[in-house]
Amino acid sequence: MKITQMIDAMFDKSFKLKEKQKADPGFMVAECKKIEKLFDIAKCDCYRGCQNMEEAQQVMCQCQPSHKTPEKEIPYYLDQKSERKLYISSVDLTAAKGVREREQQKITQEERAGKKEFRMKLTGAKAPLSQRAAIHLIQVINQIFFNLTTQRK
Repeated sequence: MKITQMIDAMFDKSFKLKEKQKADPGFMVAECKKIEKLFDIAKCDCYRGCQNMEEAQQVMCQCQPSHKTPEKEIPYYLDQKSERKLYISSVDLTAAKGVREREQQKITQEERAGKKEFRMKLTGAKAPLSQRAAIHLIQVINQIFFNLTTQRK
């Protein structure tokens, strides 16, 4: 069941509970105990049957990289499925800084790869040129173009 459908069903159920509460005030307490469980919205199903970290360490996740639960998040996920002793507080600045740095490194690597590809297309070379060689080649091409345009005048 999709998450939006689960939320819609819970919303509809809450309206029905409000109507029944008017007739029987103790009814709401009993119904609330039935819905104490949180929605499980994790895309990775590999750790759903695990009860503790020892079991989770034996699991080999076969999910797509974008669906995998990060290793740092597994203890929190298992806790929320059982005892619920852990909680999320303010932002962990050191972890956030590490994530930002990794994202920046990835962007930088992609930019470098794009520049190499551009230089290879520009020269028709099978291997990338150094930046100095590419600049020199562009200067030579510009000089040739300049000479051709001045000769036509």
